[in-house]
Amino acid sequence: MALFTAIRAPEFFGSALCLSGAFSLSGHDSVVFDLVEKCELKHMKIWMNVGSYDIQILQESNQRLSALLADRGHDVTYREYPAGHNYPAWRDEVWRGLEHIFSN
Repeated sequence: MALFTAIRAPEFFGSALCLSGAFSLSGHDSVVFDLVEKCELKHMKIWMNVGSYDIQILQESNQRLSALLADRGHDVTYREYPAGHNYPAWRDEVWRGLEHIFSN
């Protein structure tokens, strides 16, 4: 939702922090892929992560979307961390995303 919101309202959000983003479910990509592929987007800072023990479709879709965003010229940091899809993992990772988004 963070990335979707940043793409749809760039006048308010110039960056996005995505923790285990759900960009594909049940074999279907979300509209975020279409927006990134087909829209002229303002340059954004994006930080994405997903656990190496996370749900496989989330791992795959985060990898594909981070590559697509980088190909479109966005400042993307993608990180896999050694955990699953859970709050303690996100708690321990969120500072990295904030550091990236708010760095110069």
